[in-house]
Amino acid sequence: MLRLLISFLVLWLSFADCGVSAESVAVFPKTLDANCRNGDAELYDECGDQFEILKSATEEAKKTGKVLVVSYGAEWCIWCHVLDAHLKGQYGEFKYEVEDYPSSMAESLGPHDREQAADLNTFAAQNMILVHIEGRYAPNGMDVLRSLGADRDFEGSIPYLFSVKDGRVASRLTFKKNDPMEKRRDGLFLYRGYNRDKLLDQIRLLVEAAR
Repeated sequence: MLRLLISFLVLWLSFADCGVSAESVAVFPKTLDANCRNGDAELYDECGDQFEILKSATEEAKKTGKVLVVSYGAEWCIWCHVLDAHLKGQYGEFKYEVEDYPSSMAESLGPHDREQAADLNTFAAQNMILVHIEGRYAPNGMDVLRSLGADRDFEGSIPYLFSVKDGRVASRLTFKKNDPMEKRRDGLFLYRGYNRDKLLDQIRLLVEAAR
C-alpha cells in the first residue's frame, strides 16, 4: 500500500507543472447564451444563428488581416475542447466539462512541451481568427459548411478544421481516429492531447493556404 501511495505521489508531482502561454487567441462566438439548453456550453453556441457567428468572425479577420479558421464541432466533443485548449497555449493540466470524461486531465510533460505550447499559441494568436461552428443542435451549422463549400469533403469526424479565403474553403484538416498528432492515455490518468509540433505544422499549412 505504501509503495502504491509513493508511486501515486511521484506521478502527481510529474503532472504538477501546468499553465497557459500568454498570447490571446481571437475566438468566436465571443459570448454564449446562458439560457441556451442547459447553459453550460463553453465553446459552441448551440442555439444561435451560426451565419451571424461566422459573419462576426469574418469581419474580424478582414479587420486584422488574419486568417479565418473554422472549427466545426460540438460541445460534447472532447477533442474539440482539446484543440481549443492547445491553440490557447494550455499545458500540464486541462479542465473540461464534457460528458463521460473526468473534469480534469493531467499531461505528462516532455522536455519540449512547454516551449512547443508557446510556439503553437503564438502562431495561432498572431495569424488566426478561430470560429466555432456548432453542428448538432444549432439551427444552421451544416448550412454554414455548405455555404463555404466545406460539406463536400466532410466525413463526419470532428473537430473538422479548415481555413477560409474569399468565402470558400482554402485548406482542410480532418483529424482521424488514432491520428499520429494525437496523444492519449487511458486508465487512472486519462489524457487527451496533441503532439504540438505536428499540430503546428498542419495549422501553418491551413494558414498559408488562405494567404
